[in-house]
Amino acid sequence: MRRSLLAIVLLCLPLGAVAEEFARWHIPWEKTRPRDPIVDEAGIVWFAGQGGHYVGRLDPDTGDIDRFELPENTGPHNVIGDANGDLWVAGNLVGWIGRMDKRTGELKQFDTSAHGVKDPHTLIQDSEGRVWFTAQHSNKVGVLDPENGEIRTWDVPTPRARPYGIVLNGEDQPWIVLLGTHKLATIKDGEFIEYDIPREGARPRRLDVIDGKVWYVDYAEGYYGRFDPETQKFQEWRSPSGEKAMPYGAIADDEGRFWFVETGPQPNRMIGVNAEDGRVIYNKPIPDSGGAVRHMFHDVERGAIWFGMDTNYIARFDLPNGE
Repeated sequence: MRRSLLAIVLLCLPLGAVAEEFARWHIPWEKTRPRDPIVDEAGIVWFAGQGGHYVGRLDPDTGDIDRFELPENTGPHNVIGDANGDLWVAGNLVGWIGRMDKRTGELKQFDTSAHGVKDPHTLIQDSEGRVWFTAQHSNKVGVLDPENGEIRTWDVPTPRARPYGIVLNGEDQPWIVLLGTHKLATIKDGEFIEYDIPREGARPRRLDVIDGKVWYVDYAEGYYGRFDPETQKFQEWRSPSGEKAMPYGAIADDEGRFWFVETGPQPNRMIGVNAEDGRVIYNKPIPDSGGAVRHMFHDVERGAIWFGMDTNYIARFDLPNGE
């Protein structure tokens, strides 16, 4: 696969205190929607060029950026890494999940279309190496076993539910948000189970798990919430920007905090929440942001959160100490 290389300098603008917490790198391939960055063991950042059909590579220390071209019209939606050092790519427009050698760009495709999945969306890998995935327009959730290439899928019982974000708890149990309706979902002992968020107007988009509880954001009505699977109780709070907040990208850190981005305000705003009581502990604009922050990655090694922006930046948010 063709690979191109370009050296880019980190943008350091005098934006006051906010600039100290946010670093960002401009991606030179305009309108390619760089998104879903991850960080490997060497500190290299990999991301999906959804609008340009490539996988990007960023060295934050040098500013070097290069790309691996994907097959035409792939529409990569998500990139994740595995314990073997390979990358996994969701071919959202072509009905396959690919395993990529990040040294050579060599790609092995696993066909999902034969299983009724035309649009693999968000990927996550469990402790056994299996790749779980959502497919919002196919209305399915599935799991791929790389050892034998077998794929198992579950139909979402609710029509047009649009399974979207997916995470795993500490026991490799998947939790899913259903963007087309007001539901959370899980798969337990092979059974697909749905839970209704109390507000019918809710449209959850991303989520994470903290101490066994499922945290989610409601894109439609501007809430964030917590669901306790043991008690099956929900608790919700209004996002700081209210009904126009449009919270989207969301992730937990390792200090019991839940982070999400309000994409209604322009520029977007980073919001931090104390997971014990739901209290907002951080609320600041993201420099150079616009459109949406779609998915985020927690870099435990560096105490940071990485994300892509529709303004063609890859960004790093350095997590504050303390609360």
